[in-house]
Amino acid sequence: MTRTTLPLLAASLGLFAACAAPGTTTGIEIPTKLVTSELLKQTLASEIAPNADAIISYVELPPHGIVPPHWHPGEDFPYMIEGSGTLLFKDGSSLECKIGQAAHVPLKKIHWFKAGPQGAKALVFRVHPKGKAIRYAAEK
Repeated sequence: MTRTTLPLLAASLGLFAACAAPGTTTGIEIPTKLVTSELLKQTLASEIAPNADAIISYVELPPHGIVPPHWHPGEDFPYMIEGSGTLLFKDGSSLECKIGQAAHVPLKKIHWFKAGPQGAKALVFRVHPKGKAIRYAAEK
């Protein structure tokens, strides 16, 4: 699969996120397309991690796009390939993400992501329990 076909494939999945309208101060959210595609899902050897899957995903957000608050049932490791953004955690901490940087999202830690002015594209490596959803919605 080529890089140019990834966005087309992911867009066909019809997945959406919420995004605050750029330049507004009202906090009104409008639907914005979140492009995401599962590139690989592989069950790990039971000697290494019993009942766990390694998952690699492609994620793309438009400028100022937001992935709403959520948590993961495993460990997540995003790697920025284009654009920038901020990874925000419910505990008040945050991490600026730029091209070439990797981050770690700990098990079940509530977080959200705000893309920068050029949007954001990332590869996300995940180690999750087999059979669980990728993400679960949460409150800030």
